[in-house]
Amino acid sequence: MKSKGVNVNYVASNALHTLSGAICVTPAIVSTTPELNADIATALLCTQLRLANIPCSVEFYADTFGVFSSHVPSNRPFESARLVRELSYDEALEIAATNSHAALQPNAIRILQEGKINAVIRSSKLDDIDTSCQQGTFITHTNDMSSRITCICLRTGIMLISIDSLEMWKRIGFLSDLFALFKRYQLSIDLVTTSEANVTVTLDADSNELEHSRLQQLLQEIRDMNCRVTLRSPCTAISCM
Repeated sequence: MKSKGVNVNYVASNALHTLSGAICVTPAIVSTTPELNADIATALLCTQLRLANIPCSVEFYADTFGVFSSHVPSNRPFESARLVRELSYDEALEIAATNSHAALQPNAIRILQEGKINAVIRSSKLDDIDTSCQQGTFITHTNDMSSRITCICLRTGIMLISIDSLEMWKRIGFLSDLFALFKRYQLSIDLVTTSEANVTVTLDADSNELEHSRLQQLLQEIRDMNCRVTLRSPCTAISCM
């Protein structure tokens, strides 16, 4: 069967194994096309199995024991971080979108969430697994996103652009005109804060080609909108989920 350009006709015999009567799919063994990674291919495969009324689950393998409560940019947990035993899919999506080095692939997680397919993240370093971490992190469909802080992610190399102007106050379409400039220069905005006279955005170097000349052209066009522009880089972003 084929879905969204992914060829999942062939799955090696050790990619599928039975756990408690259900099929468990391992992403690294799934045959896929170069356009999409194995995680997305596996999620699509599981969706097809689910549509055929075949119970299945997914195991993601990473170089850590699962998702930890705090991460530095290399996806290495802090020494004091604790293993998160269980995440909701909403929490997993937030962590995956915030931490570009995470074991979680946002598009794959979304596909699994929509298909109501269970997943677990375990360590690929089988010889080094601590008995307390063997189970990894389970991703469930619970919607209990209480006031607890589950994970803190730290990212470096962030560029911050602060835009000040009274022109935006009660003006219809100001943000639309402003963000259209970022679109024209093919820059993806990461975080946004707004007030009556300020808009602050961040640009992630992992998602953008931050050439100096292009940035200067963008900043000049923003200034032409009667705005005062302040550029700060590099910055660090800390996200709490």
